[in-house]
Amino acid sequence: MRTFLALPLALGLLLGLAKPGRSEVFLNLETEFYSVNVVRNAPLFPQLLRASPITQKSVRYTGYTTAPIKWDFKYRVDANIGQCRIISSRTFLNAKIIMPRVVGASDRQINAFNKFYVALLRHEMGHYAIGGETAFAIDYELTAMPPMQTCAQLEQAANSIAYERLQESYTKVLAYDELTRHGRLQGAVLQE
Repeated sequence: MRTFLALPLALGLLLGLAKPGRSEVFLNLETEFYSVNVVRNAPLFPQLLRASPITQKSVRYTGYTTAPIKWDFKYRVDANIGQCRIISSRTFLNAKIIMPRVVGASDRQINAFNKFYVALLRHEMGHYAIGGETAFAIDYELTAMPPMQTCAQLEQAANSIAYERLQESYTKVLAYDELTRHGRLQGAVLQE
């Protein structure tokens, strides 16, 4: 399943994060599934973990979100002030959520899995939201940059700001996982 949203400044303006006519933020969310062939009357969570293709730092997870962000911008020398300024910006979030799908489960297992799935998806959407906030923050900061003496200075400063926001986003993602215990405190627990 794939969802693509181009959010030209209408949403950015509502959020107070962008200047009219100068920027766009594109949010793309794709959902990918891996299948779990369930053994009935066996604990379900270990089966999900065994089937999961998601491993990070030797730890296996049942759901995962990647949210890479890219940006580009155009600039030119403003003849009125003799300095270089950003005239337009585009920021792209191309996220993917990986989730399990069960096959051959009993009704009891399906009921337990569905509750787990909703909570796990809620947790993964939290990761996506952090990516979206970061994309808007990058776009806003790029379009709000003051003019600089040279376009090379402006380009270096703009990219530096964007990379700082990415680092902050990474820190937020780690804090989110710690706060929610990777979704367990949000209900992503499978007792079945």
